[in-house]
Amino acid sequence: MNEKIIAGIIGGIAGGTISLISSYILAKVKMKHEIKIWNTDFAVNYSKLLIENPDAAAQLARQFAIGLLIVRDSEGKTASKHFIPYQCKVSVGRKEDNDIVLVDETVSRDHGVFFYRGNKVMFQEFSPLNETTVNGNSIKKLCHLKSGDTLILGKTILEFEELK
Repeated sequence: MNEKIIAGIIGGIAGGTISLISSYILAKVKMKHEIKIWNTDFAVNYSKLLIENPDAAAQLARQFAIGLLIVRDSEGKTASKHFIPYQCKVSVGRKEDNDIVLVDETVSRDHGVFFYRGNKVMFQEFSPLNETTVNGNSIKKLCHLKSGDTLILGKTILEFEELK
């Protein structure tokens, strides 16, 4: 075969491969950007809905939840359940404006927040005065939660279950 024909075939294959790879990369970048916009829009709209129509917000949270927190009473019975919606923060503490209000004097007014980061549910403790433990270990401000983890905030027990 002629060297020019071989060079043309190789050039065509290389050009096609480069074109496919660059198209794939551009599509991935565009998709990541669109997902980021959707996540931001979801969080903003969920926050508005939470104020305007808490029942509808609770329904939406169930549909898009990435985690479930089960609050146990002193006898170990389920006291309440709270969903952690995708891309939203869920605050916990004694203060009435928290998403999860705990009636426990050993819990801080603004104890901490549950949130989603990099495909993981995280818990960030705000107050160093009232210790939080996860599976019996003290946390230092921030921890990654896994399905089945047990958190103790003051004297209150919360169990975490991943949903996605």
